[in-house]
Amino acid sequence: MWRCWTKWNFKYSKFDSLQFFIYKTRRPCGWLGMPETPQAIDPMGKKLYWCSCGEFITTTPESLSSHVSSFHRRQRILRAVLSLAMLTTFGGMLRLLGKRGSFLHISLVVTLLAIPCCLLRNSIASKDRKRRFENKEGKKERSIVQRDPKILNEIQKCRKYNPANSACLKRFENIKRNTHCFYAARAKIWGGHTCKMGTMEKDVKASSGAFFDFANASDVDAFLFEIENTGGEWKEHGRAVYKLLVALGKMDPTDLNVMEQPLEGHTWRFQWDDKYFFITTFAACYPSNHPRFAFRTGPNSYILFQPGSSFTRHRVTAPIRQAIKENFKRNGRRLYSSAIQRHAATVAVLPIDLEEPHRGSKSENFITDPAKGPGRWWP
Repeated sequence: MWRCWTKWNFKYSKFDSLQFFIYKTRRPCGWLGMPETPQAIDPMGKKLYWCSCGEFITTTPESLSSHVSSFHRRQRILRAVLSLAMLTTFGGMLRLLGKRGSFLHISLVVTLLAIPCCLLRNSIASKDRKRRFENKEGKKERSIVQRDPKILNEIQKCRKYNPANSACLKRFENIKRNTHCFYAARAKIWGGHTCKMGTMEKDVKASSGAFFDFANASDVDAFLFEIENTGGEWKEHGRAVYKLLVALGKMDPTDLNVMEQPLEGHTWRFQWDDKYFFITTFAACYPSNHPRFAFRTGPNSYILFQPGSSFTRHRVTAPIRQAIKENFKRNGRRLYSSAIQRHAATVAVLPIDLEEPHRGSKSENFITDPAKGPGRWWP
């Protein structure tokens, strides 16, 4: 852990390198995305905003803006102090050489004037950031992501079937009935059209109208997609899931396609229409002792989308989640560890082997760095 925070990084300038040792951080503070878009949403539906430094998490964009402003204010002061120290040292060297002149006095005056100018500039910038989150009456307002009318119009044209009677729901019923989650048996699920690898975008687009209704419904617990003949092998299952998510991301009415973001980061979460969804997949490639075992329903892949609001609606608290984990373990299908849980992309398509890796082993990479380990299913 200490090596992680004290490793020298040569891509920063001299000032940033000194600041790195003072603040003990490898990365500067800043926004990871648009201010109105959270980096994560917990199972209770609470939005989380992460700072790029990796050391600050908050539930409001105003707090993150204040944190980033404070960091940059300290950074400017630090640079001004360093400049003053350098000029003072240079002046001392001139004195030793007996070359006294007005250049030293001018440099000191300019440096001293630079400090209040930096503070004033930061204060003005901080006020400008606050105006983005406040209306004319001074009350805080929630930023609303605008929907793309072209994509929304395409979605509106696709509502031509009843998702509650989708054919894939009948095939998924065996998994729904046998899984060890307490809420699965009575969950209200909608389904999309059965997708094929060759016509993925067309099939997903045909289901986008129903998925839009599901995303804005308050009484539906999940939405199911089925992909034909892709569940026999884990790599093929992962490729199918990725292709479906890419096609669904293109139909996002907010035009903020999360699939264009890197899946390697721990801040990635699947969002659609400015809403967070927890993804669970089942396939025939998983053995009978795996939590994603498909209970011999066939060679197809099943992708289940659960909105974060459903966890809040059913009051799924931490003790209940722990009881669900114990129920899986009691039935011989132990769930993944908390280390895997922190990476949403790995949770979506779980690796075959969920055993805890030994320190220094290659299998440890899929937890510490999913981009290098065997848990990577995206390209």
